[in-house]
Formats: sequence, C-alpha cells, structure tokens
Amino acid sequence: MLKVQPDVQKIVFLDADVRLQPKALERITQNSKPFLSYFPSQKYTSSDIALTPLVNWLILTVLPIQLAETINNRYLVTANGQCLVFTKECYETIGTHKAVRYSFLEDLDLAKLATQHGYPLALEFGNLVECRMYPNLLSAIKGFSKNLIFTHHRIQAFILLIAIVSLSIIFLNLELWWLILGQRILVSWFVKQTWWEVLLHPIQMFMLVITALASFASRLFKLVFWKDRVYKTSEISFEETSETSFEETFESVYQES
Repeated sequence: MLKVQPDVQKIVFLDADVRLQPKALERITQNSKPFLSYFPSQKYTSSDIALTPLVNWLILTVLPIQLAETINNRYLVTANGQCLVFTKECYETIGTHKAVRYSFLEDLDLAKLATQHGYPLALEFGNLVECRMYPNLLSAIKGFSKNLIFTHHRIQAFILLIAIVSLSIIFLNLELWWLILGQRILVSWFVKQTWWEVLLHPIQMFMLVITALASFASRLFKLVFWKDRVYKTSEISFEETSETSFEETFESVYQES
C-alpha cells in the first residue's frame, strides 16, 4: 500500500500503458482542484479502432460536464483511472486506494468517494497523456462491457439506446448523419484525436451495440470477464460497490478456458 510522504502535496496515479508528453506532469499538477481525472488521447490498433475512439465521445455526449463538476450526484460522476491526480489531503480523507481495493471500477469509486466527502469533480481532456488501452477489438469489447456491468442499469440501457438510434439515423436520415459526423469531428478536435476515425462511426456504433448486449448478458448470468479470468458472482447489486459486497458476493475466481 502506498505510503504518502509528509512533504508531498500532489499524488498522480498513472496506468502502465500511458505515455506522457514532455512536462505533462508539471502541467497536470498545476490544476488547483483537489481531485482531477485527466482523460488521455486514446491510441488504437487496426482492430480496436472499431470501438475505442468512442470512449471520449460517449462521455462528452452523455455526461453534462459542467453540471457534473458543480453538483455532487453519483449518477453524474465519471473518472478515468489512466490518469488521476489528488491533493494529499483529498487522497487521505477518502481512504486512499485501500477503500476501493475490492472494486472493479476503482477509478469511478474513488471519484464517488471524493464527491461524497465534498470534493468537487474536475475533468480534463487532451494529449498531454496518451494511452493505448487494448491490443485488439475482442479485448476492447470485454473491457468496455465489464465497465458497463457496474454502471446503473438505466445508464447501461441509455448507452445501448444511443447506439441503436445512431445506427438508425445513419441508414434512415442522411441529413442527420452529417450532423453526427460534424459533432464527432468537433469532439475529436477537442480531445486531440485524429479526425478521420469518425468515418468509421457506423461500424463503431454497431460494435457498441454488441458491447452493450454483452454487458447485459454478463449482468443476467452474473459473470464478469476480465484479465483472462471469469468472476462468478452470487446475488449482487451492480449499482453499488463496497468492500463488504465484493468480499461476500465473489464466490470463485478461475482461469478462463
């Protein structure tokens, strides 16, 4: 467990697969907020480009960012564990990572703890940090479906609805399709991603439908697939995570065959 030194003022947590631009840490830690989630520019392979570019687009489309940063509401909380920045006081007050050690979505649960303790949520997007999340499309589907399992079922259904409606618009109304394409280009510019990936939007929406359906199936059968393992659960409320619920409900862990 991390032991914070007395003279440390800011603590930064990075995933092992992120790459930092020069002076990235200096610029990120200049933010005065006690808790910051930085959303990196996503890089992808020739296969997971069919899904991964949607990450930042979905967040900026579904989540009202300004409202999320001003209102402490657990349904508006989001975070990206690829880059988290805490003040020492905030990190210790919420109980450090020890408080979420049984969580599958520790970044989201850390953000919820921060807002519960009265710390405002701060989100930033950019290319100071870059990340290649998955090596292929199948890994991306497994990863994103796992994340959806532990969201509220209404959010899960809403994301599926967005994908289905978007696909319908593409094939039924080309004028609205151009509006969606324009929005995707603006989001790609805002999060510093390449613009041409938006041309794959129909394929990405189809893969999002597959991912959402996979997460519904996992919820139905109470199986979580992650890191080459299958976690079999008993009765569990996927809308709340806590040390007790994870200790009591995860009955067995075995290698995926």
